[in-house]
Amino acid sequence: MHQNLRKRRSSRRAFRSPSRSTASSGSTPLWPFLIDLVGREPDLRRAPELAAGRLAPVAARLGGSPGATVDPPASGVVVELVSGESCAVRYDSGLVAAADAHRFVACLEAVLHAVATDANAPVARVDLLGAAAREQILRRWNDTSVTYDEAACIHHLFEAQVDRSPDAPALVFEGRSISYRALDDRANQVAAHLRQLGVAPDVMVGVHVERGIELMVAVLGVHKAGGAYVPLDPTYPSDRLEHMIRDSGCPVIVTLGRLEQALPLPAGSTAAVLRLDTDAALIDAMPTQRTRAATASHHLAYCIYTSGSTGLPKGVLIEHRNAVNFFVGMDAVVDHDLPATWFAVTSLSFDISVLELLYTLTRGFNVVIYLDHDKTAGAGGGDLPGDLVNQTTSRCSTSPATPPMATVPASTGCCSKVPVGPMSTASARCGPPNGTSMPSAACTRIPP
Repeated sequence: MHQNLRKRRSSRRAFRSPSRSTASSGSTPLWPFLIDLVGREPDLRRAPELAAGRLAPVAARLGGSPGATVDPPASGVVVELVSGESCAVRYDSGLVAAADAHRFVACLEAVLHAVATDANAPVARVDLLGAAAREQILRRWNDTSVTYDEAACIHHLFEAQVDRSPDAPALVFEGRSISYRALDDRANQVAAHLRQLGVAPDVMVGVHVERGIELMVAVLGVHKAGGAYVPLDPTYPSDRLEHMIRDSGCPVIVTLGRLEQALPLPAGSTAAVLRLDTDAALIDAMPTQRTRAATASHHLAYCIYTSGSTGLPKGVLIEHRNAVNFFVGMDAVVDHDLPATWFAVTSLSFDISVLELLYTLTRGFNVVIYLDHDKTAGAGGGDLPGDLVNQTTSRCSTSPATPPMATVPASTGCCSKVPVGPMSTASARCGPPNGTSMPSAACTRIPP
């Protein structure tokens, strides 16, 4: 009831009910909603009807009409308790909706029944909901089940999208673009080589690759081989990466030749290392055809580690069916029926990357990947990355502190291509900013 009342400012110092003269004059009362109890019995617990547990249904007079014995409800609701078999409830229809008044009456009746049954019982035991309200809240309002392919894995959905739009652009990064068909073929080759290294369902595979097309080749290749990827962001401190490698026990790590020297393998590690660039000849020799691994939806899709703010980082295991269920939920809030471009800014080590980099590729988006060094350029007031300037980016989910929202000068004329927030233009819709509140300066960068 309180949530549906008009919001009005009030002073904490003036803690008193408004006068009847103020209410009758039509002016706004100081306190917009109060419940007045008018007792006709000095001690209700002594009332014979209550003591005997006999209580007639509460009578509610709706519409706010004043009764003969109670003044108009200047403060919102007036409850007249009588020593007979009923009580009257009157309310201000300008402040309280009829449905809310009925709910209030039902709660009041529940309280009176509870008091009549056991006046000494703790208030916490009073059941204000009742069977009908509990059924509505717990079941009818929570009836959000939908039908979807519960046996599907992430890479199955990606492959289905490849079949729908094989020649459409899948990824864009630093002037390079790759189609859905080419991305699928390369991921199939990586998967075939990973299977030779022993990757199978529920086998952890570290992905130590910079943001770019190769990153997604590695992730999809791991899934197609049946494994679960473990993000090993090369920008993370070496001790953090070493802990993740040791803790996950990943027997295989995918990286790049130029990053291998910075890969902090724990002492005694026997993990096999696949280099996407320097081992390209080995990968090229693998078939491009799809080979279905024995992966089911209950197998692991990835393991993302927490920040470790309360101690050592802990790995969180997510199955394919968890992610697919999330994808179905996102379908209800993301317009994905028409081709669109998504601006991906989040590290693979954060769970929102699953939305940006995997959900998008199962729904036909053209994903523009944002590189870390571009953030540095943006912080200095530079222009947007060329990939973004040349694309009409219609989706992005990020925090207001991320450069596309916080540092790109409005004079570049490109901000309308990267709207981030609840606002939208005719050609751009986007996910809400997350993590921090939207500063007013950021709002001004988005055209109305």
